[in-house]
Order: sequence, then C-alpha cells, then structure tokens
Amino acid sequence: MLALGARERFKKPPNFSHNADKFSRRESFPLEQNAKRRQVLQIERILIALSLVCFLLCRGTAQEIVAEIGNEQITKAELADRLIAQAGRAMLEEIISERLLQRAARQKGVSVLDAEVEARLRILQENAGGEQLFNQRLSALGLTPSLLRQQLRTQLLAEKVLEISVSDEEIQQYFDLNRPLLEIPARVKLRRLVVTDEAKAKQAYERLRRGEPFTRVTAEMSDFPDVRAEQGDFGTWQQYAGIDAVIEERAFKLQKGQFTEPFAYGSEFYILYAEEVFPAQPATLENARERIRVILLTRKWQSAYPTWLAEQRRTVPIKINMPER
Repeated sequence: MLALGARERFKKPPNFSHNADKFSRRESFPLEQNAKRRQVLQIERILIALSLVCFLLCRGTAQEIVAEIGNEQITKAELADRLIAQAGRAMLEEIISERLLQRAARQKGVSVLDAEVEARLRILQENAGGEQLFNQRLSALGLTPSLLRQQLRTQLLAEKVLEISVSDEEIQQYFDLNRPLLEIPARVKLRRLVVTDEAKAKQAYERLRRGEPFTRVTAEMSDFPDVRAEQGDFGTWQQYAGIDAVIEERAFKLQKGQFTEPFAYGSEFYILYAEEVFPAQPATLENARERIRVILLTRKWQSAYPTWLAEQRRTVPIKINMPER
C-alpha cells in the first residue's frame, strides 16, 4: 500500500514546476522567478507576524493577558515586541521600498489599474496551462492570490516608473531562439472512480460500458466520500509533467468521453475518464507574443529595479528610527 494510499497522494495533480523532461526547460514566469520556496516562506512569516502585531496593537490594551504559565503571564505588549524584533525591520524595509516606488509614480503621474493586474495574471495562467493548473502551482509555491496580485501590481508600477518596454524585434528574437520551449503541452481534464475491491471496479466498468454517465457511476460506487462528493473530479493534468507515470500513461491515451479499464493503483482500483482533452499547441508568434513580452519585461525589471531602488535610497532623505536587532 502507498504511504497514504493513491487516493490521498493525488487528490489533484500537484505542482508542475519541476518537470524532468524537455518542458521543464520552458521559460519561468515571475511566479517561479520571484517566489522560490524559501523566499516565499520567509515573506509569509513576516506578513503573518506583522499582521498579528497590528491585531495586537489595534485591539484591547497592551497589558491584556494573552497566555498564562502557572503564575506567570504574557501580555500583548510582550508578544508584539517579540514579533517586531523578529520581523519588523525586514517589513519596514519592504514598506520603504514600496513608498519610494509610489512616490516616484506620483511624480510621473502613473498608476496601475486592477484590470492591468488581472490581464498580467491571465497571461501567467495561460502559461501554466489554465487557471486550475496555475492555482495548483501557486499553492505549491506557498503563495496566496492576494500576495501574488500585490507582487504583480508592484512590478507593473515599476515597469511604468522605470519606463521598461519590450520591442517587437526583441520578441521575435526571443521566439526564434526559444520556439521549442514555448510549445503548450497537451492537457486532459480527468474524472476518476476509486474503489478498494476489484470486483466492484469491474461492476462499475460494466455500467459505464452500458452508457451510464461517469459522474453518476462514480458518485454512487466510489468508496471514498470526497470522490463521491466531487463526482470524481481529478483536476487537469498536463503532459510531460512527470508527476505520476501510472496516471499519465493512461490519461493521455484517452479521447474526450473515453474511460480506462479498471487498474490497480496502490491498494485501490481506479477508472479514469477524460472529460475534456486539449491538444498540444505548437508555438507560433501569435500565441506566444504576450508570454514572451512578460518574460522579457520581467527580466528587465529584475535587472533594473534593484539599481533604481538603491539610487532612490541615496537621493531621497530616509530616517529610520527602528534599531537593527
């Protein structure tokens, strides 16, 4: 038996950012470039800590008791001081950088609309193979949608302040050099039926062969409540992701509306159903243009923004009253 059972290991296809095949070399977008696991966890710890500090300082009194150990007490003020000592300076530096950018944006008369953030987000989703796959990757990186939108807004504003742009010639050159890496792999939206008994799997298979809807059969016959409740929804899988050979080998042989024969998977028996099939798309300049534009804009932003911030810190008066600890 698998450690947690096949059903538990793969409730939905996991992160696709570490493929072992040719598509692992596809160009990373800001999602991967700016959110490596270690950095994201550090940012999240800071955000959580500072949010808690705000909560502590804004509600109740500083001397309010938050914990008691025997006869000893811990106050809100003590907890807030500890959190600020651990994460306050790092967050202060982030806020200073944001304010410098916002100050420069006001001087230039530029801003970022919500629609611009959503448009950039849609391009990232397209590159990941759709919104569902994108959200799975986002979750695996430890990012929340709100934090990602905040990062995208900062980048878009910086692109305007620094007047970063990409020419058609640069897009064409990148396309010519990286065309194989811009191909969009095939995808398949799967449903599954999961039982623990081979005889029951065969009974379900016969019902499907007689033409009964897959959603009905899995809702009635799957042995697990979550599978039944979701009518077997198994998410969207991307070819060449290298996540699970057993599932992928069978899934990408299916046409829309087809289902597999029952097969053993760990201690369980599966039947897969292809609800939708999305063929691979060869890269063309038309379908890759905006993806390439984002890649090149991000590269330029990553190169220019730290230098610009350093210059702003040298020229704009900044007084920090919080000691380094």
